Amino acid sequence: MNRILPAWLVSLLSIGPICFSLPLNANSTHLVSASPQLTPPVTMSESATPPNTLHFTLQHRINGGNPLPQEQIEIPIDKITQQPWVLLEAIKQNFSTHLEKQPKPVQLNTEIEWLLSKKVTQVLGALPKLSIQTRLDNNGTGASQLVIPADKRKITKADKSDQANFDWKGLNGLLTFTNQFEAINSQFDFGGLKVTTNQGFSLLWDATTFQGLFDANLRPSQLDLKLPLLKAQQDDNNHALLETLVFQFNSEKTQHGLELGNLKLNIGHLGFTDKGSQFNLDKLQLTTDTQDQGNIVNYGVHTQIGNLSVPNIFINKNLGMSYLSNLAFRRLDAEALLAIQKTARDMKGQNNSTVIGIALFGKLMEVAPKLLAQSPEIALTQFLVKTSQGNIEGNLNLRIDGNKATSLEPEVLIPALQGQSEFTLGKGLLEQLFMNNWLTHLREEFKNSSKDKKISEPVLADLKKQARTKTEQQIQKYLKQKWLVETKEENYQFVAQLQDGKLIVNGQEQPLPLAPDKH
Repeated sequence: MNRILPAWLVSLLSIGPICFSLPLNANSTHLVSASPQLTPPVTMSESATPPNTLHFTLQHRINGGNPLPQEQIEIPIDKITQQPWVLLEAIKQNFSTHLEKQPKPVQLNTEIEWLLSKKVTQVLGALPKLSIQTRLDNNGTGASQLVIPADKRKITKADKSDQANFDWKGLNGLLTFTNQFEAINSQFDFGGLKVTTNQGFSLLWDATTFQGLFDANLRPSQLDLKLPLLKAQQDDNNHALLETLVFQFNSEKTQHGLELGNLKLNIGHLGFTDKGSQFNLDKLQLTTDTQDQGNIVNYGVHTQIGNLSVPNIFINKNLGMSYLSNLAFRRLDAEALLAIQKTARDMKGQNNSTVIGIALFGKLMEVAPKLLAQSPEIALTQFLVKTSQGNIEGNLNLRIDGNKATSLEPEVLIPALQGQSEFTLGKGLLEQLFMNNWLTHLREEFKNSSKDKKISEPVLADLKKQARTKTEQQIQKYLKQKWLVETKEENYQFVAQLQDGKLIVNGQEQPLPLAPDKH
């Protein structure tokens, strides 16, 4: 059953992205059927089935006429993974080929059927077809209605050792578009999915809504996703839960043609449990704010977490904390950003990440003088972590003097840096962080050097003692070198200033990494 389940989910979930660019009907209603009529499945021989390839057929009817011959599309899965829009583009091109030949107004009815290998078909049966009804008016403006009907089925493992029950609640949507698909407005309602097996696995995906506005190249200018609940559980010690996810995005073009986007991400709860180890996140709020000021752009990121609970391996229990930060990138040159953005778009069809990285780095070096001339600045105006072991609170500001910096070469850049920073760190929290880091390192060393990979209690106790000793030595070293100073409030303090190529930390000059040789 472990192999059957991923195959079914991949087949179903591969349908989702298609919806984001397909033509839909303006008079859409909820057409999810409780008991769809499934035609006998189309199958392919194993020898004719290239591995890791998505296959599907399209069959159209124009103005209610006879069905046109089926057309088959094959797309490697790795291409879809690297460029999700390649699937959407293939279907959009297919539709455009048929619609541009027809006098307007015109109606196009389409059925998309997923081609599965014989082995998979014997297990899954036929997947629900995707039905699309498209109408274009005299001006070429159109709308479409999309439906994947609801479906319930049971799948039994070949040896009868397990059985899975699938309850697909269906999907329908509305999409409107201008002539030649110059703008595509989409809205989709996914009814949900429930999967259970006799061996205890369960998956629950609640009703989800998606809205999006795309241009002719399928670049989104507006996105709105709402997912109330997604839950997967193998047993009491292995489960994952996501509650109340809301994602919103919008972008606009500046007078220079630069696309600037803002997003909001809210998560009510995200939790994982794996063999007793737990991770929990509550009340995440992530917001970005982009400001266009003509020749320069300012960009801000606000992050807040109500509670974050992560494993603390040293004390063998979770460490709970809250988090708040405000990060700003100021005085970024608009023309330089546009040049980098254009390079990124030009590399859209490139699959080699190394080639992409080299191209972007080359463009960054080329436009560096423009970026530096504006005296760009990064500012962490607020940073606060609260825990039961102590807090970390502080701020940081780092600026490049555009009158001194002309390139990103260290010998030119470092003397042009100006900055200040002040942080207060709770003693208990900092010690716990160091001890966790040392214990993780020591455990890895032990596993790599010992034939017995399992760490006994006496060995773990000794490793913890070593971690505590190393932590004390590390903190004493930082205190001696003035990287940290003690305060009366059970805190350590870090105060730094950077000016004219000199770094002063807690009143003492410290060597700068990559600083030019003064001799």
